[in-house]
Amino acid sequence: MVRVIDNLTPSPFMIRRPGETSSTTSYVSLFLFFFEATILTDLGIAAAADSTVKHNGELERRIEELELQLAFYKRAHSVAVETSDTQKIQIATLNKQISSLDAFQTDLSPLIHCVLNGDEIFFSQVFLINGFQGGLRAAQLLTKAIAEYLSTEDLQLFTRISFWVTLFVNKIQLRNTLINQNICTHEQLDAFFSGFTQTSPRFIIVDVAGEGGADAKIKEYIATYACFPQTLRMLVGGCYTRNYNGLFSGLEGDALLGKVVMLHSGSPEAVRELQRLKIPSGLEVEGLFLETQTFLGQPPRPAPLQLENFNSAPSNGGLASPQSPIRGNGRVIDLALPLHKRTYLLPHLLLALPHKYASL
Repeated sequence: MVRVIDNLTPSPFMIRRPGETSSTTSYVSLFLFFFEATILTDLGIAAAADSTVKHNGELERRIEELELQLAFYKRAHSVAVETSDTQKIQIATLNKQISSLDAFQTDLSPLIHCVLNGDEIFFSQVFLINGFQGGLRAAQLLTKAIAEYLSTEDLQLFTRISFWVTLFVNKIQLRNTLINQNICTHEQLDAFFSGFTQTSPRFIIVDVAGEGGADAKIKEYIATYACFPQTLRMLVGGCYTRNYNGLFSGLEGDALLGKVVMLHSGSPEAVRELQRLKIPSGLEVEGLFLETQTFLGQPPRPAPLQLENFNSAPSNGGLASPQSPIRGNGRVIDLALPLHKRTYLLPHLLLALPHKYASL
């Protein structure tokens, strides 16, 4: 700010005091002018600074609001893209079914298949301990949940639907692990299986043996029946491991993945696998399946070896040592104990050996 000194407004400070000269009065007036200008400048700078800080605060708040809106729209766009992809898969499957008119030109009933991998997912303990009635109840709840899902898919338009449930499980391994975990007894499990299969002639239990036996049969089962034009849905449970990546990729390439519906218990692990496999549909059945797979991956504990009571020398299959007296009441060898803690009765072991080793 520049002012012309000659146009200064007279100020009380400019009054000449006794003894002052005009030169002194001019210097005082000049000093006061610059002092006043400095004060006004400082006040202007302070006001401008306050205004700038306030404006910056408003801009920051606006930026935060815009960032929240941007995150919201990004999330909405992502959901819309996922929904679009899911609909594309389902539409492709539907178009393929429509193009194959054999399912509707014949008297064949539409098929709904439910496939359960008993090595990965199984029914809750509350059903197992109730034996036969527990099997009936589990089958009824499973049927009810699937029926409610199909009603939301507008599949009730078909008056006749053939509904099949197939459980693939290694019975021996499952029985041993469940018993060792104190989940149920041998009799309760057998009764549960009986009640489950007697619910309907189309409820089937397939006993598989060997490592990965269930996976191999299930993959072949799904690959075969998913190609049938009359198959409307394939509901699968316990099939979300990486062993099924190739199967689902092949179904997607054949425009058949839209038929697959993943059954799960709602656990975070199952939901993550469902998203990883990009299965378009999922059905959460709460309380029906075990929440944690505590009974999986544990080999059956070997039962103790029972030796027969050898009260007399055997006539076939062995020869008693003449130097060792024969004792009755054979001892039990617990194979679960370490080797150095097991108790062996050497004569009885010799009697159990073939004849050519009995004299050792």
